[in-house]
Amino acid sequence: MLKFVFLTIVIFFAALGMFYFLNDMKKTIYSNYRIHGKIMVIVPLLDAADTTEYTVRSAEAAAQDMAERYAADVNVTVIDCGIGEESRRIVEKLQREYENVECYGKGDSYPL
Repeated sequence: MLKFVFLTIVIFFAALGMFYFLNDMKKTIYSNYRIHGKIMVIVPLLDAADTTEYTVRSAEAAAQDMAERYAADVNVTVIDCGIGEESRRIVEKLQREYENVECYGKGDSYPL
């Protein structure tokens, strides 16, 4: 009977130690798993300036959340399919307000 109690206590503490060891190992693995690079969010530039700004703000917020979670840099890319003065004005405003926004377009209304 005494052997049974002693063996039960030993097994219990061995299992408890293994649980804490594996739990600590899991935390170490997840904390060392990082994305080295950039999270790129691609946003199409729409004709409506308000809609584009809202989309960029939402994309940047989502990308920042992902970056904090995975310790990566964030890059919000705006794809401009327009070639007019309005597109150029929106792109310049976005580049002033958001430091991690890059803009690419097919028109020649602003340099790429």
